[in-house]
Amino acid sequence: MSVQDDKDKGSKMSTEEAGTKVFTMDSGTGLELTISTADAVADPPDGGKAWCLVFFAMILATLKKTFIDLQPKVVLFMESTNSSSSGGELYSQPFSPNVTVEAQIVDTTYKALYAVSGILSGILTVLTGYRWMALIGSFLTALGYLGAAFSDISNVHLISFLYGALPGIGHNLIEVAIFSAILQYFRKRRLLALLIPSGGGYFGSVVANVMATFFSGLPGINIWKSYLLVQAGAACVMIPCSFFLKPLNVRMKRRANQSLLSFFMDMDELKVFRSILLYVFAANCCLWDGGISVIEAKLPSFKDQRWHISTGQLLMAIIGGVSIVGTCFSCCICSNIRLRSVVIAMVVFSGILFLLNMMASLLYNFIYSICYSVLVGLLKGLGNPLLEYIMPLLLGENNSAIGAAIMSCGQGIGKLSIPAIANEIEKSTQKVDWCFYFAGVIFFVSAFVIVLTYRLHLRVTKSEVAPDNPDETPTRELESTGVDWERF
Repeated sequence: MSVQDDKDKGSKMSTEEAGTKVFTMDSGTGLELTISTADAVADPPDGGKAWCLVFFAMILATLKKTFIDLQPKVVLFMESTNSSSSGGELYSQPFSPNVTVEAQIVDTTYKALYAVSGILSGILTVLTGYRWMALIGSFLTALGYLGAAFSDISNVHLISFLYGALPGIGHNLIEVAIFSAILQYFRKRRLLALLIPSGGGYFGSVVANVMATFFSGLPGINIWKSYLLVQAGAACVMIPCSFFLKPLNVRMKRRANQSLLSFFMDMDELKVFRSILLYVFAANCCLWDGGISVIEAKLPSFKDQRWHISTGQLLMAIIGGVSIVGTCFSCCICSNIRLRSVVIAMVVFSGILFLLNMMASLLYNFIYSICYSVLVGLLKGLGNPLLEYIMPLLLGENNSAIGAAIMSCGQGIGKLSIPAIANEIEKSTQKVDWCFYFAGVIFFVSAFVIVLTYRLHLRVTKSEVAPDNPDETPTRELESTGVDWERF
C-alpha cells in the first residue's frame, strides 16, 4: 500500500470519527447507507435563531391561554341566551354553584380530553415532530370554535364536542409542542426561555378579561357568537406561527422492509413508558396542580366587599400578580440550580402550603387572607417553573416530548379530579374550610411524592452517572443502527 493510500485512508477515518459521515450496511437491502450523524442530534443553540422560535411559541401560548380563560364565559353566555335570561352574573367562576349542568358538561369535557390526550400528544410528537403537532392542534382548535359558532346551542352534546373536546385535544397538542421545542433548543438558558411563553400566558389572561369587558358592554350583538368568531380567527393565526417551530434534531426513518410495529417498538424515546419514574412524576404534577386548583376554585367563595370589590376577587388578583413576580424570580435565580436543590425547594414549598391550608379557619381574617394569598401566589410562581425545569433532569433530555406530555396529562387530571373531590367535600360538610384542609393534605402527599421521584431517579441512573455527582444528567451517544434519518 502506498503512502498516498495511507494518507487517504487516514483522512477518511478522521472524517468518520468526527461524526460527519458514517458508512453502514442495511441488513435488509444489502445497500451501503450514508448517515449524517453530525445533524442527527444537534447541540442546543441557546440563543440566536432560537429566540425567534420562542417568540412564536409565546404567541401560541398567549392565544391558548386567552381561549382557556374565555371558555367558561362563552359557555355561560350560551346558557343565558338559550334560557332567554340575563347572564350578567353567571360567568364569574367555572365552579360556582350558579353554573348550570350543561355548562359543567362542556367544561368537564374540555378538561377530560385535555388530560387524556397528553400521552397521545407525546407519542405523536416523537413520531412526527412538534411542528406537525402544533399545526394539527391549531387546526383542531380553529375547527372547533368555527363549528360551535354556527351550531345549535341547545344541543349540549354537539357543543361539548366542538367547544370542549376539539379545543381540549388541540390545546394539549400545542402545549406539548411548545414545551418540547423549547427544551430541545435551550439548555443553559432554559428557564429564561420557558419564562417567555409563561409570560404570554399571563398576558393572555389580561386579554381575555379585556375581551369580556368589551363584548359585554356592546348592546345589540350576539355575545357568545362574537366570542367564538374572534376565537376562530385568532386560532387561524396560530397555524402560520406553528410553521416556525422548526425541529432542531432529526428522527429515524423506517426502513423499507421494517414493519410499523417493529419501528414503533425500537424507538428509544418510547421505552420510557416502561419506567415507573414517569408515572410517579405525573402523580407529583397531578397533586401540585390539583392543590393549587382547589385554592383558586374556593377562594372566590368569599363574597364580602373590600374596596368596592369582593374579597374573593381581590385575593385571586393578588395570587395572579404575585405569581408573575415569583415566576420571574424563579427563572432569574435558578438557571444553574442542582436537581437535589430543586427537590428540597419543592418539598419546602409543599410543606408551607400544607401549613397555610391547615389554618384555613383564619381566612375569614382579612389580614391573614392577604398574607395567605401572597404566599400562595409566590409559591405557585416559584414552583411551576421548577417542575418544568426538573422534568428533563429526571427523565432524560431525550425524553423531553414524552415528559412534557406526561406532565400535561398529570396536570390535567389534577385540575379535573381534585377540585371535583373538593366540591363533594363542601357539599357534604357545608363548609368551605374543609376544602382547604383537603388541599393541605394534597400538598403534604405531594412532598412525599417528589422525594420518591428523586429516589427513583437515583436508582435508575445509578449505573449511568458518577456516584459523587448524582445530579448530573446522563448522556448517551447516538448509535448507528443502519437506519435512515430525516428532519421532521
